[in-house]
Order: sequence, then structure tokens, then C-alpha cells
Amino acid sequence: MRLTRFYFGRLNIVAEFSNKRQFIEHALRTTRLLNHRGFLWGFFDVAPLQSDHEFFTGQLAALRPEQPEEVGDLDRHALTFTNVANRLIAKSRFFLHVETGLIAYQFVSSHISSEIFCERFPRLFEEAHDNLFVSADIQYIKDRYSFLERLNALTEVYDVEFTLHPTNPGYSELYRLVDERLKRLNARQYREQLHAERAQGGLRIADDADVKAKAAMAEDGYGEATATGLERGNVTKITTRENPIAADAAIKDKEPEDIFAQLSTVFGRIFERLTRE
Repeated sequence: MRLTRFYFGRLNIVAEFSNKRQFIEHALRTTRLLNHRGFLWGFFDVAPLQSDHEFFTGQLAALRPEQPEEVGDLDRHALTFTNVANRLIAKSRFFLHVETGLIAYQFVSSHISSEIFCERFPRLFEEAHDNLFVSADIQYIKDRYSFLERLNALTEVYDVEFTLHPTNPGYSELYRLVDERLKRLNARQYREQLHAERAQGGLRIADDADVKAKAAMAEDGYGEATATGLERGNVTKITTRENPIAADAAIKDKEPEDIFAQLSTVFGRIFERLTRE
């Protein structure tokens, strides 16, 4: 049985709203389309999902506005061309958890890579709200400590940069103090850059609790972390935008609930780490 890969991330929304579910549903059910390089992008087949948690599922689809197709003219018994409007080029199934913004999305190698999904989905979400007082992005969810382990494996570290968002909601004790500070300051985004000259031997961050907390926050999808340092004698760059958590599922002839059931173990693992670590 052929399996399809799903990646896991977090939809971060910065906006004023009284009801998060209604705010998200309004965007997902929009009839607007995003025009990008000759393709129309839209949300289709959006519906709530029957689950212990509140989810929406749907398809992010790319359409070609008009394309000539060769067809058979049965009256003249001849082959001819006709213009086909809004031809489906590719579609990516997604599952979005309302409360936390956790999202699993289908990887479509030919047209909807992970990078493309994470760019188009937020732009369409913002467009649905008229691009007024709303900012959205999708950050990858990584295995806990995966970035920190690579960071500690560098023999020297020259640069570390964090770009973080306040949580909504917030659970993890690992970065609770960082998160509470951002909320206390009413900060929508936080950026920090640490730099050391190579001649000075690099940054001393191996046992720094603040770096560990911010790295964990980025791994949970509340931002991004990057670092540059020495690995096996070569200068290399690492980032939380590499290797997100993934799972495989059989999707052919499957209902959304059946696909979600195959992903539920990974969702459960992420929920557990957010609430217990």
C-alpha cells in the first residue's frame, strides 16, 4: 500500500479576535483565491473533524485558471482543443487543531513542497481577513532537543539567533518564563542574536538555561532558531526549519477521519510533550 508523507507544524496567528474557532473557520471557508505565478490557490472541502479535540480538515489546492485540453468532438468525430477553466494541478490535505494551531499537512512532491505549503497557507489565511490586522505563519515542529543536540555537537558556535512568538495557549514549563515575559511586554515577536568572534573561541552556551528554553520554544513551533558554528572542521549552519516531525499515512480512497486516525498517535505525542515537559 502506497503511503503519503505528512509534516507537522504550527500555525501562529497574531490578531485580535474574541472567538478563535470562528476566526479560523472564517479564513478556511473563504471563497477568495491567491494568485501566485499563474496559479490560483484556495481552501477547498473544509469541514470540522469528529475527534476528541477540535480540528478542521480541508485541502489547499492549486488551480490553473485556463488550460487548453485535447478532447474528442463526437459530432465531427475529430480531435480538437478546448479551454478548461480552473484545472486542478495539486492538492494537499491538512488537519488543523483549533486551540494550539498544530497542523499536519500532506507533502506533494511535484507542486506542494513543505516550504510552499508553509508559504501559501498563511498568505491565503491573511487574504481571507483582508490582510487587516492579522499576521500568520507556519513554523515546523521538531523532535524535542533535536536542534539543541546539534547545537551542542558543534565544536565552536559563532552565531545563535532566535525569532519567537508568544504561545497561545501556553503549556510547557521548559520555556514558561520566556513566554510569560513576552506576554507581559505585549510583544508580538521577539528576536535575539548572539555573536562571538572566531578568534575568541566562540559562544559559551553549552549549559545555558535561557538558550535551552528558547531552543525548545522554537522546536515546538513558536518561532525559529538558527546557529552557525564549526562541525567536523567546517563552518555549518543549522536551523529548526530542517527535518520537521513527519508521519506516513495511506490516503487513497480514504475518508478524512481514516487519514486522521493514522496521524493521531503523532498528534497525541506532541500534545503530551506540550503539557508535561
